[in-house]
Amino acid sequence: MTYSKTWPLGVYIPGSRDADEIDDALNTDILPGLAERLADVVEDVTADPWVPKVWSRNKILWIPWWLGRIYTGVANTSSLNSVYPSTVGGDLSIAVPLPLPVGSVIKKVFALMENSMTTSTALADLRVEDASGGMSAFTTIATATAVLGSGPAVAESLGINYTLGDTSFAWMDVRLHTDLTGSGIAALYSVGVEYRDG
Repeated sequence: MTYSKTWPLGVYIPGSRDADEIDDALNTDILPGLAERLADVVEDVTADPWVPKVWSRNKILWIPWWLGRIYTGVANTSSLNSVYPSTVGGDLSIAVPLPLPVGSVIKKVFALMENSMTTSTALADLRVEDASGGMSAFTTIATATAVLGSGPAVAESLGINYTLGDTSFAWMDVRLHTDLTGSGIAALYSVGVEYRDG
């Protein structure tokens, strides 16, 4: 931002300036320039007391699949790297919690998934649940879909601006499916979230 009142170093109010012009110099040069600059560091320069501005950068949190809970299907867990349905044509659903502070603003969700099939998709939903409503009270906020026929790749959902409420918590609900030929799999490695402290 370019300020309208420049403050070049080494330029001072001349000592010969009339005393009755000092208040004009303060009101037209110094105070407006100071107010402009203070507006970058406090919420409101006219407030009493001043409230400092808080700068917050987005944070990224990755969570491995094995911190989640498999609630539908039987998983092939031959390694901790990834998980996928153990039967041909099988389905697998995993809920992976997102341990975010209350008031967090969710900006993006993503999942590292493999989808070597050509006839089905792997989905990762961001779901938010009100703790007072039970498991049936969730709301689906966004969906990240794995690319068909891909090796391990990040599927993401952008443009989210969801604030987590006082009684709510969030999780990723991942659904995987293995095709009937057994030649392709949909596997989950980890999920992630980009968020900002509220």
